[in-house]
Amino acid sequence: MQWSDDEYAGFSESNPWIAVNPNYTEVNAAAERADESSVYEYYRRLVEFRHENDAVVYGDYEPFVQDHERVWAYARTLGEERLFVVLNFASEETVVEVPVDADDATLALSNYDAGGRAVSELLSGEFRLRPWEARVYRCE
Repeated sequence: MQWSDDEYAGFSESNPWIAVNPNYTEVNAAAERADESSVYEYYRRLVEFRHENDAVVYGDYEPFVQDHERVWAYARTLGEERLFVVLNFASEETVVEVPVDADDATLALSNYDAGGRAVSELLSGEFRLRPWEARVYRCE
C-alpha cells in the first residue's frame, strides 16, 4: 500500500529502488483515511464499536441459521445490551430468513449503506444481503 499521492508514493524523498505502482495517486493510505466510505474507515469504526460495546466481547453468544453455507447470524447479549449480527460470506447476493425478536432495533454498523430497508428486513426476518455485506443491529 502506498502511503500518499506525493512523489514516490510517500516511501522516500528520492527515487526508490523498486518502482512505485502507477496508481499511487488514487490508491494510497492517505486517500483511504480521507474517504468516509473506505475500508480503512470501516475498520476504524469496527474497532471503535468494539471498544464502546462490551457485549461484542463479553456478551452471551446465541447463534442463528447455523447450517447456512453463506450466512453467519448471531446475537450477543450482556445485561440490557443486545446486538444482532448478520454476515454474508459470499461474493453474490444472498437471501436468508433469520427469526429474531427485535421490535426496537436500530442499525448500528454496516459496511454498505443499508438505508431504510435494514430495519424493515430485521423486523420481517428476511434479509437480502449484498456480496460480503455485514450488519450489526442494536436491539433495545
